[in-house]
Amino acid sequence: MADVALSLSTELNTVSHAIHEYLAYGVPTIVLKDSLLRSLFDGAIIEIDDARPETVRRALARITQDSSLRNQLRENMNRNYETRSKMHLEEESKLRRVLSS
Repeated sequence: MADVALSLSTELNTVSHAIHEYLAYGVPTIVLKDSLLRSLFDGAIIEIDDARPETVRRALARITQDSSLRNQLRENMNRNYETRSKMHLEEESKLRRVLSS
């Protein structure tokens, strides 16, 4: 398994399926700053301003060397997963009610 993942897409309003996969496996993920990603992953990702090698290198070093940051990311990933799981169950319940009426 990877220590860190990169998802540096510049497509607007696009959420890479890979980000979901990385976070599901608990892999810290670096993304380009994007309000959509921030709203979806709420603290479970590391955002960077650009994809220049030096910017990416600093983010990689920060994640790999800062255990408190990794712990915080892990907590945020777990919280995000729990929130999404609850939303999924609620939507599934609503759908079942609609289908059974």
